[in-house]
Amino acid sequence: MLGALKDQVTYARSHYDAVLKQFQFGTANSVDVMDANTLLVTAERQLSDADSPLPVGIENEPLPGGVFISLEEREYYMNDPGKFEYEIRNAMPIPA
Repeated sequence: MLGALKDQVTYARSHYDAVLKQFQFGTANSVDVMDANTLLVTAERQLSDADSPLPVGIENEPLPGGVFISLEEREYYMNDPGKFEYEIRNAMPIPA
């Protein structure tokens, strides 16, 4: 699977370079460049997501109220979501 994603990134990068050259010569417009860039960024993101051991965005994910927590704290609160609201309301320290 990683091999296919790496191939997609390679293709997207070469496609972006080609569209950028076309833009410089006047045969492509800015929308074409943005589309090629989106394709490249999407391919890179998919490769990054597949290559990382944890889903992106889990660590330091904001909870309701804009509070950022670690993975350990998130697991603590996911077992009983009422704990978070109670502790925030009563200004109790978040366990480490």
